[in-house]
Amino acid sequence: MISKKVLFTKKILYLIFGIFLILLIFNIKSHERRKMSKIETKFSQEKLNIKINNSQFEVEIARTEFERQIGLSGKSEINESEGMVFMFDRPDRACFWMKDMKFNLDILWFDTDQKLIFIQKNLSPESYPNSYCPPKNAQFVVELLPGKVDPKLGDRLEIQKQK
Repeated sequence: MISKKVLFTKKILYLIFGIFLILLIFNIKSHERRKMSKIETKFSQEKLNIKINNSQFEVEIARTEFERQIGLSGKSEINESEGMVFMFDRPDRACFWMKDMKFNLDILWFDTDQKLIFIQKNLSPESYPNSYCPPKNAQFVVELLPGKVDPKLGDRLEIQKQK
């Protein structure tokens, strides 16, 4: 027969082991968050100049899947002449949403010939989880502050020399 003292000791050991596991899991999750934060601040440092309707912008480039998922959502604001261009390896459906955004955007979709095929103006963060998809595949997508360009279907995206 096991004494009450031995049972009590076993319970205490299980409790200590459980607390240790919880702290270990919390530490791993915390480390992952810090690691993600470092990655997010490093991505998208590559920029180029684009021109739409004689309006020029310096945009960050989102080329990888990770960069495209994050987009501008990590920023609290951007300057009037800034934005982001999403470059796809091949034409894609390229649906966008406003998840985790902190400011409104105009989103412009361009085909492989860099002609504007779809426009969504002044999208707000509150529109999430709605998705916005062009009627046909796009090769480039540009996000800008609302009203910084007056786009019309067929307008061309001019990509200028990289910095």
